[in-house]
Amino acid sequence: MAQQFEFRSEDLENHQCETWREGDHIILHCETCGFKRKLNWQTGETHLIAAGDEYALHKATHAPVFSDVEALISAN
Repeated sequence: MAQQFEFRSEDLENHQCETWREGDHIILHCETCGFKRKLNWQTGETHLIAAGDEYALHKATHAPVFSDVEALISAN
């Protein structure tokens, strides 16, 4: 029998993560609870480094710096 899950994000505390790039990875880090995730921007693969607060909704925005844009343009 299939189970159904309901996630109510409005009930979660919101944590804003800071981001930076290391090679092909974008690192997301929450200073509030220590959450840390590594995302390979080329493959979409993610790795959880530190879980942090499991009852918090972690949000982040990453805008590439000029050297990231140059690399993307030269790759095409």
